[in-house]
Amino acid sequence: MCYPSIILDKVREIEKTNAILKPYRTSDGVWHDINPSHALMSFLPDSLPIGHPFNPTDCVIKIMNPTRGEGNYIKTEWSHVREYISQLHDEHHDDIDLFLHCASWRKEYVSVEERAYREDFSSNWQGNEARMEYYWKEDAYGKFARDTPKLAWAKDIPMGLSSGLPFADIVNHAMMMINEQTETIPAEPVKTSPDAQDFVCGFEHYESLANKYIKNTRGQVMFCHIPIYSDDKRLEKINNTILAVIGSACPKLKQGEVL
Repeated sequence: MCYPSIILDKVREIEKTNAILKPYRTSDGVWHDINPSHALMSFLPDSLPIGHPFNPTDCVIKIMNPTRGEGNYIKTEWSHVREYISQLHDEHHDDIDLFLHCASWRKEYVSVEERAYREDFSSNWQGNEARMEYYWKEDAYGKFARDTPKLAWAKDIPMGLSSGLPFADIVNHAMMMINEQTETIPAEPVKTSPDAQDFVCGFEHYESLANKYIKNTRGQVMFCHIPIYSDDKRLEKINNTILAVIGSACPKLKQGEVL
């Protein structure tokens, strides 16, 4: 049995500011020439064959990559993310085993995010801005999550969602494989993280989990943040880490180890 896997990423459309083209902005307002999560798509292979150091299964792991290539990205726009993720789960309702979403963040390692929150979730760890809404920042088009058309079933979903996969086991196994291959396949470290934060990343993660929850999509959902590096050497290491995460997650799907 094979495990198809969708890899997704996001990048803002190019905007001309003071005659300098900057295609990507992180949630802190900093503009970058290259979005690493989009650049990463050109490194990822179409499959992990049997016997690959990062494929512990007895089958070929197929990797579907719809956002590879120039212009094939998810916009940093609340409404676009909601529409795109809904269509994605409709189109791949029963032919995908794992939806793996990727984005860039200011970390020195790859992180596997454990959960996500509905947009009306409130917290006391983000400051006054997020008291009444979790995703309170403007997107790349100057819009807010609260302006996004609501889905009819939104209130029928728990305020916090997680796929229930054994993330600690997946990450520990990925690091074990990375350490075993450290001399031949260089990779970045990977750790678990509580959530994908309060910008479009966390919103996308929740939307994917929510669509699975309501539509009973076959595929499980994961979200990874990667470091903001754009040179080929570092991107190759990040690519290897993502492959190790995929390889570690697939046996858990096969064994049905979902909480």
